[in-house]
Amino acid sequence: MEYQQKVNCVKTSESIEEIMKESLRIFWEFVKADEDATPWILRGFIGSHAELQDPSDFDLMEVVRSDLHKKEKKLREMLGTGNCIINKLKKPKEDRSNQDLFFSKVDLKLVGRVLRMSKVETDQLVWCRRKLSNIKFVERRICREPSFLLFPC
Repeated sequence: MEYQQKVNCVKTSESIEEIMKESLRIFWEFVKADEDATPWILRGFIGSHAELQDPSDFDLMEVVRSDLHKKEKKLREMLGTGNCIINKLKKPKEDRSNQDLFFSKVDLKLVGRVLRMSKVETDQLVWCRRKLSNIKFVERRICREPSFLLFPC
């Protein structure tokens, strides 16, 4: 009986993990479709006029935006070097690094989406800051700390 409970627990945790991965993939598709639907000329205008709940959060908003842009740039640089055929032949991609890359992309898209909302609250800015602080680049590799805060409150 105890063995059966352990097996059920393992199955449950595996199924939860698969559900989480699938939901993040679906959300990623939504973000990409949303990005494709917005004309590139309007993207700058849409994202630049967020109304802050507390005007004193302006500095935090600028820090988060700056950090987001830096991490997006580093991620693009990493993806650019991955296109070189010599680098692909040198070392095969690791499964864990692919997952970190995927989840980092999703996290950056989520933070960008929150910053483009019409009204941004202090809690949402703090969530964005925490999300960005979980993504680090060390020696041209992504180090991502797991986070259970999938979406801002």
